[in-house]
Amino acid sequence: MSRRHSATLVLLAVMAGFAAFAQGAGATTRHFRLLGLRPCGTVLSAEDFDDGLEEFSPPTGASSGGTSFEATTCKYASLIEGPPGTGGHGGQFTKGGLALECLANGLKLLDTGATAPPGGCYRIDDLTVGFSRGRAVERLASKLEKGVKSTNWPSRFGRHVLPGVGNRAEFGYDEATGEGRGYIQLDNATCLVETTEGSPPSMIAVLRKAAARL
Repeated sequence: MSRRHSATLVLLAVMAGFAAFAQGAGATTRHFRLLGLRPCGTVLSAEDFDDGLEEFSPPTGASSGGTSFEATTCKYASLIEGPPGTGGHGGQFTKGGLALECLANGLKLLDTGATAPPGGCYRIDDLTVGFSRGRAVERLASKLEKGVKSTNWPSRFGRHVLPGVGNRAEFGYDEATGEGRGYIQLDNATCLVETTEGSPPSMIAVLRKAAARL
């Protein structure tokens, strides 16, 4: 009787081992998930760029062949000259006033030939967050899990892989101007970050924050 009881325990242990193995194997395939659309302002905020103002662009969308793509773009800057983060304006600027003010300042600089100071509305940082969904995206799940390179990377920017962030993350700077560029792909979501000259934030820190909030 004890021998049969021992055999039963061994059988249960083996079945439990198979179940655990199946769960572990399934976890690698379940890593990919279809993330829902999130506004760019919830992925990165103005504070992540050390500027004091946000300007939101409306979301855009397109679909074809059972696949949809939606994206939102945010622009970040502040209303004052000088280093970023001084003045404490904060908040949102959604009526185009920031763009108008920066255009006026840009024209003024062209007219006087002066050099733009760091920060302020002389600098606008862009973030575009896109989400793709549909049958075609699901078929690409295995490829997306490995990470996909950003296309159309400007040659004037350096290009470095940032390991351990999302499925694939890349960043680089233009040494001549101080501009920065970053890209992250996480499942069916992509983020493209572009910072202008002046006092750009650490692109590594920005990409890590974006990955954590997606």
